[in-house]
Amino acid sequence: MSRAVRFVGIIVGSVAGWMFADGVLSIRARAEEPGLPRITQVWASSGVTMRETDSLAAIPYPDGRVKLFATSKAAHRIDRFDAATGKFERSIGGPGRRLGEFQLPNGIASVRFDPVGRDAGKRPATWLLLVVERDNARVQAIWPDDLSPAGFFGITELRRPYGLSISHQPDGVFCYVTDTRVRPEETVRMYRLTLVGRELRGTFIRSFGAASGPGVIHEAESIAVDERLKRVYVCDESPDAKDVKVYALDGRYLDHTFGSGLIEGDPEGIAVVDDAKSGCVVLTDQRAKITIWHLFEQTTLHYLGAFTGEPAISNTDGISVFADSFGRFEGGAMFAVNDDRDIRAYRLSDVRKLVAEKSSE
Repeated sequence: MSRAVRFVGIIVGSVAGWMFADGVLSIRARAEEPGLPRITQVWASSGVTMRETDSLAAIPYPDGRVKLFATSKAAHRIDRFDAATGKFERSIGGPGRRLGEFQLPNGIASVRFDPVGRDAGKRPATWLLLVVERDNARVQAIWPDDLSPAGFFGITELRRPYGLSISHQPDGVFCYVTDTRVRPEETVRMYRLTLVGRELRGTFIRSFGAASGPGVIHEAESIAVDERLKRVYVCDESPDAKDVKVYALDGRYLDHTFGSGLIEGDPEGIAVVDDAKSGCVVLTDQRAKITIWHLFEQTTLHYLGAFTGEPAISNTDGISVFADSFGRFEGGAMFAVNDDRDIRAYRLSDVRKLVAEKSSE
């Protein structure tokens, strides 16, 4: 059965000067309908018992390998996998407040620091792993080479944080963290990241979120930044919303939401596949029996359709996109948590193919 979905706004102007108009779009995105596109997994992870795994992040290593990291909330640890095969390698952490320990790690992200000055173009980028700890109310940094701690930030501002996303801007590297049990205008915390030797420092810049009106974020967790288009996407899991609010990098609400009426479960994971011609935003619909991914055209946020995985995947929390080719993933990979049992990996080229097909319809 088709469902009529009312969008708060559909972009009809340029990116620089958006104009919005109400619109109604007829879609077919229910899992039980025949013909829902499916992309075939390349691997399912193995070698470790999952303990309420939530979010994922991939990091390239200097030797060309790619490692995938996953937060294990119930075990208060971080699990590392070979991103090319899904084989479990090792865990770090355990419950506690000291550096190298975690209390309910939830969101996770990789951050790149490019060499500057005389080293620009001569040395490889430096990568770090950032982990949001809900119950320690902080973001902890981890070195991927030896998995040692690299510092933390946020303990002064954060109350009950969940998700995070990274943005490289002309004036520095920034981290956006979603927070809860705070006033609506404090839903997202913005930090400037600075790497001093082997220590990461996070300087608080501002909090933001609409205080009232359609931009209010009632229940935040997942967040994603589109660096090229200078937007911040914040998922609202409130039963009365179940949509994504669109903000500017400086925290201004851009009078637009998307995904309204599509989500039957929770809008849990969100990722941007950046491409000037075939880019998209992938939004997870976390359902108990099947995971649905909704596709939106990157620039206009026009709804393109939905897809799922093969074999069946369900109850997905986090997803992560790695855009560079490696191993069997020519054109990059998309990773997704499956019902706290394993992690699934898909070819990003299959997602791009769906975008191209839907865009031409």
